[in-house]
Amino acid sequence: MLNLNQSSMIKDERLDNNYDKAKLAHEMRSRLPLDVCVIESNTSRGHGGQNVNKLQTRAILKCELQKFFTLEEIARIEKKYPRRIKDGFFKVESQKYRAFERNKQEAHDNLCMLLTEALLVQKPRIATKISYSAKVRRKTENEIRKKVKKLRRDIGRF
Repeated sequence: MLNLNQSSMIKDERLDNNYDKAKLAHEMRSRLPLDVCVIESNTSRGHGGQNVNKLQTRAILKCELQKFFTLEEIARIEKKYPRRIKDGFFKVESQKYRAFERNKQEAHDNLCMLLTEALLVQKPRIATKISYSAKVRRKTENEIRKKVKKLRRDIGRF
């Protein structure tokens, strides 16, 4: 069983230390294994003929958020993905492959990646001011450009 006391709020500094989203998603996979998710199957849509019409290859993965995340984390997930949550379950589908097992694994990978992105705490942007010299430089460049274009104009026919 998972340790519910550990916080999964991921600080942005970890990304600065050569962490990438795939590594963070791998950590999420260890926290949220596939066997704790509700897995449903359905027929896929689109082209494929007999394989699509008869076999149930689409994987629908549902994860109950309240079991694995704190209220603060659930609020962050709901804010990022409001349409994916219904009745406390986070829903992800996959029908990319012709095999159900591959679609199930793809849906689990997508689930972990989406939850990782939702829990990623980004650094606040620090507003910077354009320097006075940059403003003056831009203004003089625009004036020069204006004069060049003015010289190219058709003076008129006499």
